[in-house]
Amino acid sequence: MKKIYLLVASVFLGASLFGQTFITSHFESALANPSSPQIGLYTWDDGSGGSDGYITGNNNYGDLGAVQLFDATHGVTNTGVINSVGVFVGYKDIVSGTPAITIGVWENNSGAIGNLLGSGTINLADIDTTQAGVTPIIVGTSLKGAYNAIVSFATPIAIPASNSFFAGVLYPTADGEVAIVSSQVGQFPDATTHSGAILSDGTFDNYGQYNVTISLAVFPGVTFDGASVTEVLKAQTRVYPNPANDVVNFEFGTTEVANVTVLNLNGQVVLSSAVNNGALALNVSELESGLYIYQANDANGNVLNTSKFSKK
Repeated sequence: MKKIYLLVASVFLGASLFGQTFITSHFESALANPSSPQIGLYTWDDGSGGSDGYITGNNNYGDLGAVQLFDATHGVTNTGVINSVGVFVGYKDIVSGTPAITIGVWENNSGAIGNLLGSGTINLADIDTTQAGVTPIIVGTSLKGAYNAIVSFATPIAIPASNSFFAGVLYPTADGEVAIVSSQVGQFPDATTHSGAILSDGTFDNYGQYNVTISLAVFPGVTFDGASVTEVLKAQTRVYPNPANDVVNFEFGTTEVANVTVLNLNGQVVLSSAVNNGALALNVSELESGLYIYQANDANGNVLNTSKFSKK
């Protein structure tokens, strides 16, 4: 097995911005030291010093995708719904046409991949693998994960009765390839049961049996039953397009949000606008290009959610 490291450490050294609530427990050990994250990409060694392709991406073995199992051991603490899945794509190559990845959620049938519960497709051309395209997942002041591709489900997916599910990525089948960021080998002992490839016949092939003890940078956004308004907002808020040119749209999924405040990275308020019926189309045409922080506030001025968007 040949290891290939990406220059991804710098991705996590930018502004510490807040995002949605995601399940991240499977990946947190790799980010215990954000200045030196234990993450990267790996390729299969073909035995002659060459490569048989990516372990967590397109390869010569015909793997269809990569998935992570989420259950009571790794983040599923209650019943509820899956609102979205974020993925950190570390490498992409567009050969021709419009290759795409599919991000999905599948049933867990006693450790085997079951029925597809929901999915969405993202063209590789729309995935920004530079630092500017990455959204870090911050809890308190701690880095827990990051993604640069995300699918939000118009109808949230109910967490199955088993309180477990697979989430992951199907690779492009032609005209392009990708690789998904993983933790480094040794960071995830549960790889024999909780992370692996989708083989060409659709079955689950765990990485641990090959001593590839890694977890995937795949992060479901989940709202558990009994969650607070703030937790619901973090999981359900949609901000698009992102990056934006002239208008950025906010959809909060609740009428609890009364207004939105936009700040630059120096903490200065640059825009503020009222929210009607849980939605806002905000004119950002006068803003300079760059990253901005927004705050969703209730009628009493309490901050319910904080995240970011980019202005082109």
